Amino acid sequence: MSTLTGPEIQAARQALGLSQSQAASLWGVNVETLRQIERERSRPETTLGLLSTVIAYHRAYGPPPAP
Repeated sequence: MSTLTGPEIQAARQALGLSQSQAASLWGVNVETLRQIERERSRPETTLGLLSTVIAYHRAYGPPPAP
């Protein structure tokens, strides 16, 4: 699987109905890191790989249940 671009991560997050804060908490990344990735100001490969995997999972199985 290829890593997603910042705009692809943002679109997936929005399609899941998650705010940046919610997604960052759910995906285990710092909210500022997520903001920088979505704006393509940062491309930490480890984080992008993790987010790509998590988003692929959510696309396949849907968003997690609400707490």
